[in-house]
Amino acid sequence: TGTSAKGDYAAAHVFDLYRLEQQAVLHGRLGPDEFAESLGQTGMRYNKAILVIEANTYGDIVIKRLLDAGYPNVHIRATIDQLTGRATYAYGVDVTSANKAKMIANLASYIKHDSLILHDRATVEELLSITRKKERVMETFEAAMGHDDLASALWVLLWVHNDLLSAAPVRAMENVSHRRVIPSAYR
Repeated sequence: TGTSAKGDYAAAHVFDLYRLEQQAVLHGRLGPDEFAESLGQTGMRYNKAILVIEANTYGDIVIKRLLDAGYPNVHIRATIDQLTGRATYAYGVDVTSANKAKMIANLASYIKHDSLILHDRATVEELLSITRKKERVMETFEAAMGHDDLASALWVLLWVHNDLLSAAPVRAMENVSHRRVIPSAYR
């Protein structure tokens, strides 16, 4: 999720997607370059893990750094154009005001059904601190602790969880341009 040396914390979870068990947590005040490097190294340690990155704010920079470095397994989302029926592909997960409440409800469903195995105390405390607020027509969520970075990284991951478990990942990248050179560090 978002990263800034002075603002939000950078946060990521390593999960066993089949057992839904948390394996590791990255959390700290890291700029996008440092966060991309940490994600790439961690992903390689976990068998070239699929990196699911929020494609907002600094996330786009993180994705670009990972691709430029040749990280081999960054999540790709497909979007179907309602008029033409054609699919377009892009890296990362878009979090918008339209889908954020749905993502949080999805996370709440995983929690309600006792589907997650969480080992990190800070993640659990942050999840417990999130409250729902109604403001005019919008529903917002805020963490009593002031930051929701760990929770946000988790709801982004769980938003695409079923896609990650389904058929082979999409590899056709006709609408996304970048160099796809894999240096020896990521082989």
